[in-house]
Amino acid sequence: GPLLRPPGRHVGKVKMFAAARLARMPILGTLLRSMGHPLVPFKSESQDGGSEVDKEIMAQRQQELEDHVRNGGTAAWFPEGRLNPSDPLD
Repeated sequence: GPLLRPPGRHVGKVKMFAAARLARMPILGTLLRSMGHPLVPFKSESQDGGSEVDKEIMAQRQQELEDHVRNGGTAAWFPEGRLNPSDPLD
C-alpha cells in the first residue's frame, strides 16, 4: 500500500545535521551539500578521542534548520553512534 512506498517527493524537503567530516567523503559530501543539509562544525579532536562543536557556527546552523522547518520543511535526526566525553553544556 501507500505506506510502503518511499516518500521520494518529500526527500528534498528533509534536512538533517551531518558531521562536517562526512562532507569530505567524495560521493556522500556531494549529496549532503547538494541537498543543503547543515553541517556540524567540529573543532579539532582531542587526544582522548572527544571532539567539540564550534558553538558559534552551530548556532547559525541551528537557526537555518529552524527557519527551514518554519517554512514547511522537515527536520530529521540520524544518530552517528559517537560519544563525546565532554559536557555539551560547558
